[in-house]
Amino acid sequence: MPRLRRLVALGVTCLLAAPGLRAAPPDTLDRLVLEERFSQAFGDAVRGLRGSLERTGPGSEETLAALQRVGVIAHLAGDQGTAQEVLRAVVAAGGRASADRPSVEAMLYLGRTARYRNERALARQRYEDADRLLGQMTAPPPELRAQLLQAKADWLRGVDLRQAIAAYRAGLALRRASQPAISFGLADNLTWLAWTLNRAGELREARDLALEAESMLAGLDLSRHSLRGSLDNLLGENLAIRGDLDGAIPYFRRTAASSEAARGKQLGGYARRQFPLDGYEPLALDALARGRPEEAWTLLERARTASHVDFATLASWSRRDPASWESWLSLRTRLRDTRRGLPAQNVWTPATAAAFVEVLELRARTRELERQYLAAFRPAVPTLAEVQALLSPRQALVGWLDVNFGGDPSPTTAPQRSRGWGYVLRRDRPIAWVSLWDTRTREAYRRVFQDRPLFESLRRAASWRRPVEADPDIAVQMRAWSRVMVDPLLPHLKGVDHLVLERLQEPIELAELPDGHVLGDTFDVSYVPSAVVFALLAAEGPRREPSRAILAVSGPSDPPVASVASLVNLDEGGRSQRQLRTSYRRTDTPLERLPKLRHAALEAQAVGALFPERVVLLDAGTSDGRLDALARADALRRFGIVHVAAHTLADSAPEHCALALGSGGAGARWGEGDGLVEVEDILDWHLDADLMTLSGCETMRAAGAGRGEPFGFTSALFASGARRVLSSIWTVDDRATTVLMERFYENLTGRFTGVRLGYRAAAMPPARALREAKAYVRNLEAADGRRPFAHPAYWGGFLLVGLP
Repeated sequence: MPRLRRLVALGVTCLLAAPGLRAAPPDTLDRLVLEERFSQAFGDAVRGLRGSLERTGPGSEETLAALQRVGVIAHLAGDQGTAQEVLRAVVAAGGRASADRPSVEAMLYLGRTARYRNERALARQRYEDADRLLGQMTAPPPELRAQLLQAKADWLRGVDLRQAIAAYRAGLALRRASQPAISFGLADNLTWLAWTLNRAGELREARDLALEAESMLAGLDLSRHSLRGSLDNLLGENLAIRGDLDGAIPYFRRTAASSEAARGKQLGGYARRQFPLDGYEPLALDALARGRPEEAWTLLERARTASHVDFATLASWSRRDPASWESWLSLRTRLRDTRRGLPAQNVWTPATAAAFVEVLELRARTRELERQYLAAFRPAVPTLAEVQALLSPRQALVGWLDVNFGGDPSPTTAPQRSRGWGYVLRRDRPIAWVSLWDTRTREAYRRVFQDRPLFESLRRAASWRRPVEADPDIAVQMRAWSRVMVDPLLPHLKGVDHLVLERLQEPIELAELPDGHVLGDTFDVSYVPSAVVFALLAAEGPRREPSRAILAVSGPSDPPVASVASLVNLDEGGRSQRQLRTSYRRTDTPLERLPKLRHAALEAQAVGALFPERVVLLDAGTSDGRLDALARADALRRFGIVHVAAHTLADSAPEHCALALGSGGAGARWGEGDGLVEVEDILDWHLDADLMTLSGCETMRAAGAGRGEPFGFTSALFASGARRVLSSIWTVDDRATTVLMERFYENLTGRFTGVRLGYRAAAMPPARALREAKAYVRNLEAADGRRPFAHPAYWGGFLLVGLP
């Protein structure tokens, strides 16, 4: 098959579009892309860009084509943040504005990158722009039209399966008419058409098309490509839906092997989240069916929260491989300093192009070092005995295995077959697995989970601007949810007072128990991404002595009022709306337009006052700069607790999520007075913190979630040395959060303020301190007898993640 045809099918024809690219010969680039060795491909592409820039200058067609090539490979490698930066630079440079093939490809890839970042409206607009440019071409290539149809079909999968199927069929027809009988483009198109048909219940045709695609990959000698893993997973699900789980298991084994191989070749960092470890959960289900409970647990943990495992592994780098860590640290320092020399916008000009390429070079080198380290030091799943040894006699690790075939649960869809188990692991007894449900149709699943949207309803209530009153229906719905998810596990929890929950996206402590009590009032509760992360954090150990030092930081805020206690009866001045610490889209929200928080400064001041050693940063004009200075001086490690109260800027590229500590300024450069602390900045921190508190909105899932794994600040903080993170899963109320945080730290330190100034009690461990603080806020009465914070929207969104 001609090399160009294969790359057209892959959707990366622009990689070879520029004449004279010398850093990576076309055959080498072809091989790297086909073998999905994207870490090496990205480095080669950046070297090619440097050569073109030095030979022909920043505005030449050759250089802009090389720049576009870097963006496409970043997209394919899963680094959507870099891809968007680079592709936007291409468009802004004016090199992709006409009705030609490169212009269409640039818009097409910007659309794909936006879709991966969950910016669906922007993705649709980019596809429409590409369609318009394609229509203006004299003889538009059919394969380019097919790529656009498939991109639109990918977008439509989230809206209407039938429309998506029609678009996939149209693209497939074009490809069959214009491409060889065997090509990667055909195999890719067939795969995702089959996947969508399987979701729509068209099982027979889905299987036939998947088998055709599988045969095509074999004919191309690409049986190790991750697309083959997607096909194996699809064929396994197809058999499982039909009731043949035994026949499906070999497919899931191949899926697991394929996903392991693909993930190991990718860039380090968050790019790997697009290459999850599939296949293991059905294998765990099979092990349970065969009476092998310990094997089932090991299989489940091997794949769970793979990104959090990667970042927790990075935390031990300096200890495990000091030489490569020093190299990585030096590169990260250069990357930070070079990046800060660039403007936040317009990164590709004659004056900035060389520095921008240097940023890309440094990113390639740091992420390749991360990949190599993770390959060499990937942690094994701890044994049951090793995890049991981490638990006290009165603690239990609780987790769930949900295996959904033929569709994920959502308000509009349901799995065609679903199996659910829960497990309880305690120090002094064998693991207990409990069957929770087994449904064979979508209708049966909906009957079991008739209140499945409950947590989404709570999230919406938390974001309402008007005060939220107590809602008795919540208890009814939580009772129905608990009846399925929690009640069957309760017999195994006798004698337990602390639950470590392995599920990060739902506040399980709100579950209503059979005796009418709430789970969070019955047990202390903390969360871990997985048992592997639990073991990694425990291996780093706590601080040798309890910390007496706190760093407390506030985002832009009004001057503090008299006291936190006064907030309960605060006169809102006739306001009918409450103020929220909400999450704003990073790309849509200039910092100067963010509203000031009323009580963030009061909160930082109040919690800081409870510690004998404290640094409190309240000035919105200097907080981010002073925090950065502490990080550069390696002074953050002296704080056992770091507390930040601020707005969150969300971005589907995790590295670009940020905490807003200032209002920025005209012409501000990255990281210098821009008012932001990005996840990228946090990865340069060196913490020795038993607790990091992010007192803002959706700090746990600011970059969304996938495969049960929320992406936000938590994983970066684990990599930087935090062992516990107090974080939020939804929008939080400014006033209630300030009250909650002061009470939490009072409990944590045993020192009280306000009417009990100076009173000392026994300091509580973090989970107990949070449990009591939530109950305190929920039951607070105002002067008129009302309980203004009774609804879970005010206090239920904070989860303690990490060590118990």
